[in-house]
Amino acid sequence: MRRWECMVCGFIYDEAEGWPEDGIAPGTRWEDVPDDWQCPECGVSKSDFALLSRIVVSGQGSYSNNRLPVTMAVMSRENFFTG
Repeated sequence: MRRWECMVCGFIYDEAEGWPEDGIAPGTRWEDVPDDWQCPECGVSKSDFALLSRIVVSGQGSYSNNRLPVTMAVMSRENFFTG
């Protein structure tokens, strides 16, 4: 099962868990979530969600959105300019 992240607020839709509060049963694939469904946190549409890629490290799976955390980006930039 896959996980999808709202690119606006970071809410995660997990296909394995569904979203029973909106009548979406556990195991519901993203493709089967109604097109008019909205993020329960910020109200944006399905088009504002991105699939999280799965990374396997030492036999354990974890999910990543492949984005550098803002704090790391700021720290790296400051280190670059201050030497």
